[in-house]
Amino acid sequence: MQMKPYEYAVKARQLAIDVNSSLWAQAEHAAMGKRDGIENWLEIMVAESGRAESTIYEWVKVVEFKDSLLEFRLTQRYNRLTFSHWTALCHASERGLSAETVLKLLHHVDDTKPRVTVEALRIMIADEFKDPNLPESIRIRKSIIGMSAKLSSMMLEPSLPQDWREHIEAAQRELAPIV
Repeated sequence: MQMKPYEYAVKARQLAIDVNSSLWAQAEHAAMGKRDGIENWLEIMVAESGRAESTIYEWVKVVEFKDSLLEFRLTQRYNRLTFSHWTALCHASERGLSAETVLKLLHHVDDTKPRVTVEALRIMIADEFKDPNLPESIRIRKSIIGMSAKLSSMMLEPSLPQDWREHIEAAQRELAPIV
């Protein structure tokens, strides 16, 4: 029996939660191994996760970034953001995005319903680094990518009326060649 769109959305959401939870668990375990000085922690994580050393180091860096913000500046309410959201913010911080701007983006991402996608967050981050000499066509394309990401997020909303879904799907098909 074929799933209904709502059932499909519920299953997709659960799979995304499972993937995100697993990634956080692995990353936090790697960070704990490093922090606690576990002998051969990196080699163990590489062997057990099947991931490269650079990936394990990346996981640890993101956990340390999040922990530093939570410890000194934030409350736990930002824990609902995905690992990928935090990775994007960590990379932006490394590229020189100020702590105040990171906090502003965190507030925006956390307060927006439906949740801001990682792709849309990356566009917001890019806008913070916006080069005034960037060609207008690239700025417009980035904006369209953001709109497409927002439409994808809206499709996960179970209360979205079916006729609206059809219009959003049509809009996504029209945007696909640009995105």
